[in-house]
Amino acid sequence: RSEGLFVWDGTGWSQLGTAAGLPTSEVTALARYADGVAIGTSAGLCWLASGWIDCGWREGDPCVAESPG
Repeated sequence: RSEGLFVWDGTGWSQLGTAAGLPTSEVTALARYADGVAIGTSAGLCWLASGWIDCGWREGDPCVAESPG
């Protein structure tokens, strides 16, 4: 849970964390969303699709910018 997200690309596993663009390495939830995966972290919500992590939308919406805990 605090090691980021591990992704299988068909040939091996890769670890996605803060170096890959997540705001924190603590992943708290995953859900399929559109053509990717929504990633809940302790610092807000991100989206992963086609190898890209997008956390920019959390900056514009305070409801997804931080977890309620």
